[in-house]
Amino acid sequence: MKWHTFRILIGSRSVWSHLGWRDLKVRYANSVIGPWWSVANLVVVVSSSSLAVSFISMSNTLSVLPRIAVGYIFWTFISSSLLESAWSFQNAKGVLLNTEIHEVLVVYQLVWRNMVVFAHNLVSDGKILAQCFKHTSKCG
Repeated sequence: MKWHTFRILIGSRSVWSHLGWRDLKVRYANSVIGPWWSVANLVVVVSSSSLAVSFISMSNTLSVLPRIAVGYIFWTFISSSLLESAWSFQNAKGVLLNTEIHEVLVVYQLVWRNMVVFAHNLVSDGKILAQCFKHTSKCG
C-alpha cells in the first residue's frame, strides 16, 4: 500500500504541482503585491516580536531576531498545513468528483503549495537573516 502511494506521487507529479501552482495564482490574483504580502507580514511580525522580546529580556534585538524569524517561518508552514488540511478535500470536491485523479493527490497538492510558500519565505528573508547573523557574530 505504501509503495502504491509513492508511485502515485512520482507518476502524477505534474498534476499535483500544477494544481498547487494554480492555487497560489488564485490566492494572489486580486492582490497588487501578490506573494510579497506574506513577506511583509512576516517582517512586521518578526520585527515587532524581536523588539518586544529584546525589551523584556534586556538583550540585543539582532541576537533575538534570527531565532524568532526562523521559528516563525517554520511555525507558519506547520500552522498553514494543519489549518488547510482540514478543508482540503472539501475545497477539492469539484475536481475529485469530475475527474479520475486519486484522492492522495489533494494531500500532495496541499504540501506542495505550502512548501512553495515556505521556500519563498526562507529565500526572501534569507538576506535579512544573513545580515543579522553577521552582526551578531561581531557583537559576540
